[in-house]
Amino acid sequence: MDNLSYMNLKNLVTITTLATGTAVAIATMPAQAVTFTVEGNTCSYCVQLGEVYDVTGGAVLDPAADKKNAYLTPGSDSATVFDAVDDSDNVESYNLTSVLNDPIGAVEAIVVENLDGVFDFFWGSVDTYNLIEFFDGDTLVGSFTGTDIATDVGLAGTDNSAGNFNFDAYINFEGFFDSARLSIIPGVGTGIAFEVATEKRASIPEPTSILGLAAVGLLGGVSLFKRQSQAA
Repeated sequence: MDNLSYMNLKNLVTITTLATGTAVAIATMPAQAVTFTVEGNTCSYCVQLGEVYDVTGGAVLDPAADKKNAYLTPGSDSATVFDAVDDSDNVESYNLTSVLNDPIGAVEAIVVENLDGVFDFFWGSVDTYNLIEFFDGDTLVGSFTGTDIATDVGLAGTDNSAGNFNFDAYINFEGFFDSARLSIIPGVGTGIAFEVATEKRASIPEPTSILGLAAVGLLGGVSLFKRQSQAA
């Protein structure tokens, strides 16, 4: 296993009873693990999750802003060898969940639904108390903390007294899940905030728009054919 891919071993089960013929209740087995890949420490153009995913809960800072001892724009934390670049100017807006209700709604967890086994985002100011959980329906199938991310990039144990590892990371998650919940672990570090954004996707025309464009192209072709026939 390389240091850019971390398997959530907490969700794997070795079924030794199958070899002995012992009956196993399939319904009680946890789903397969969720994996993540640290894709880097920057974001070229990031926006709040709701511009790409179906999101409820938490708060949105649009435009992006900082408030001392409350929240920090993803990309700002650049005090490690892994992440020595402040690219917070590339973040237009972002989501946050916090132990503080500042801004209003931040105290609620961020819930991302209608996922299809893939979820990526820019994890701002990775902290020990940041927690993301993945669900398949109502079943918890994977969970990671900021410490898991720090371990992956070789910074485990370098968090300060507030529980901050002083770096940002762009993370891609894959597995069997349809929703994710981002929250704060009570009583770990100072437990202030979990700030996230995601790369803005290129807009894709609606199906009706695509059909409309095709129709325009077809009519244009017929018109050109008629003109050429008349000129002949």
